[in-house]
Amino acid sequence: MAFTFFVAVILYTAILVRSETHTISFDNQCGYGTPKLIKGNDVLSSTSYTTNGSLASAIAYLDTGSCLFNGEGCTVVEVTLTNPTTAGSGSSVDISLIPPLAFSVNTSFQYTTGVCSGQGASCATPDCSTAFFHPDDTWVQVACQEYDADLRISFCGGDSAFLPSSSSSSSSTEPESSETTETVPSTTESSVEAPPSSVNEVHSTVVAATSLPSTSGYKPRPSCSQKRRSSMSVTILDTVDALGDAATQAMVGLDV
Repeated sequence: MAFTFFVAVILYTAILVRSETHTISFDNQCGYGTPKLIKGNDVLSSTSYTTNGSLASAIAYLDTGSCLFNGEGCTVVEVTLTNPTTAGSGSSVDISLIPPLAFSVNTSFQYTTGVCSGQGASCATPDCSTAFFHPDDTWVQVACQEYDADLRISFCGGDSAFLPSSSSSSSSTEPESSETTETVPSTTESSVEAPPSSVNEVHSTVVAATSLPSTSGYKPRPSCSQKRRSSMSVTILDTVDALGDAATQAMVGLDV
């Protein structure tokens, strides 16, 4: 019984090992150069490559004619694709510009399988922040804990349009504020007139605005209130005169 269980475990493990597979594909939009996938001393592919099992310590780059065999003088993608066996293990891919490697073309990669799909990095400039420049720049590695993880490597565009910005300048640039400052036209003091504080000032303002001609013989017409006051004064004077006449007559009568 124990022997049967042991054989079953061995067979199951063998099936898992045999079933592991990974595919690496290229997307070259540069219009020149030849993609190369290299492991050790062997060129594995220039188009698409599928491995039955893990693929460790491989490199990929676009051979523009100036690259040496191990990618010297060009942008290199370092590839390890393997199924995870423990927590933290699994696939790991990165872009390297550690000398004698050097920036050559816009290079990007992304996983295309499972929960890792869309994860990757892009390097579009010689000072991109997503590539190795020193061996301890380990934060640029992109890991994947997915089984049978596949990978796509692009040159001169492709996936780089959908990946986080890779240049140091664009990563530090803050988004422009959507607020707009409204400019209020200034008004000079000479164009602002204080409101008149009295009726006389209103009258003066109206006269000035209508530009009435000034003549020495001009006399303003009396207002209605002035006419009423004048009429009342005449009436009062007439009444006083009448009373005076009556008093005078009365005194004359007494003397008689």
